[in-house]
Amino acid sequence: QVPIDISSKIHVRKYCWGDDGSDKTIFDVVLVSDCVLPKLYPIAPLVKALDDLMGDDSVALLSYEHRYYQEYDPRSKFRELATTRGLDVHVVPLSEQDSIYSVDDIEIWKVRRFEYHKCQIDLNNTNGF
Repeated sequence: QVPIDISSKIHVRKYCWGDDGSDKTIFDVVLVSDCVLPKLYPIAPLVKALDDLMGDDSVALLSYEHRYYQEYDPRSKFRELATTRGLDVHVVPLSEQDSIYSVDDIEIWKVRRFEYHKCQIDLNNTNGF
């Protein structure tokens, strides 16, 4: 459960991938659903968008439904591209998700910036995927 301060204001904004990024607005939370679809959308612009929108303390939550893609594994490709931009990707375990709305074939990914002083980046580590 995430504590919510009802006195806080929430601002929601649409973001179009591929914008020139001139706005430079940093968000606390970025929500992404059904966007890791390499047949329709290249993964690199999505990762760039997250990099542009996230600050040091931001978190992005992505839903990912595994779909076969002949050229590469989308999960591994996303993680590889995220790592090169200093973003750390973790799968949220089913035990931490809502028991009614979680399913085995859809993963929730939590993305944050690496804390370089606390961990080493290992590009070959596929932990969680």
